[in-house]
Amino acid sequence: MRSDLSTRRKLSALGIFGILSVSFLLLGGGSGCTSALATAAWILKGPNVPAEFNGLRKKKVAVVCSASTQSVYAYPSVAKDLARAVARQLQRNVKDIHLIPAEQVEEWMDTHQWNEYPEIGKALGAELLVAVDINDFRLYKGQTVYQGRADLTIRVFDCSTGEVVFERRPPEILYPPNHVVSTAEVREADFRRDFVRVLADHIGRYFYPHDPRTLFAADAAAMY
Repeated sequence: MRSDLSTRRKLSALGIFGILSVSFLLLGGGSGCTSALATAAWILKGPNVPAEFNGLRKKKVAVVCSASTQSVYAYPSVAKDLARAVARQLQRNVKDIHLIPAEQVEEWMDTHQWNEYPEIGKALGAELLVAVDINDFRLYKGQTVYQGRADLTIRVFDCSTGEVVFERRPPEILYPPNHVVSTAEVREADFRRDFVRVLADHIGRYFYPHDPRTLFAADAAAMY
C-alpha cells in the first residue's frame, strides 16, 4: 500500500514537472523561467484574472452613462444602451449585487435635474453608483467601412459621501481591433449593438474575475 501511494505521488510530481518543463521550453530557456512558471500556474489554477474593484458585491448599485454632445447628436440612444448593457454584465457576473433596474434609473434622470452623479444614486437609494462617461463614440473609419472607436472614463461613487472610490480611463477601445467591416455586409444598427456589447464587456471586467483569452476572440467575432 505504501509503495502504491509513493508511486502515485511520484507520478503526480512528474506530471507537474512535465507541464513546467514544456512551458519552460516554449518560452525560451533561462530568460523565460519566470514566464514559464507563470504559464504553468495559469494552466494549473485556471485563467481568471481577479477584479480590480470587487466592492460591488452585496451592494445596492445604480449604473449610469453620459455621452459627449457630439456622440449624443450622432447616436442619441448610446448612453442608455451602454448603461443597460453594463448593468446586464454586472448582474450576470457580480455575486450578490443588488442592481437598481435600468428603467428606474432612466426615468429618474429624464424627470429630474441633477449636477453630480452621486445625486442620482442617493435619490434612488443606491450605495454605489457606476458612472461611465462616453468621451467619444464612433462607428465609421471611412464612408464605406466600420471600425468602432470609443474613449471612456469609468468611475464608482460612494453615494453617501460623493467620493470616487474607483476610477479608470482605459486606452481607446477599437472594434474590431485589427480589421474593418464593410457597410455592405452589416446594418449600422447591428454593428452599433455589437460594439456597445463589447464596450460593456470591457467595462464589466474591472468588477469581476474574467478570462482574458476571450478578448482575443473579439476580432474573430466581428467577421461578418
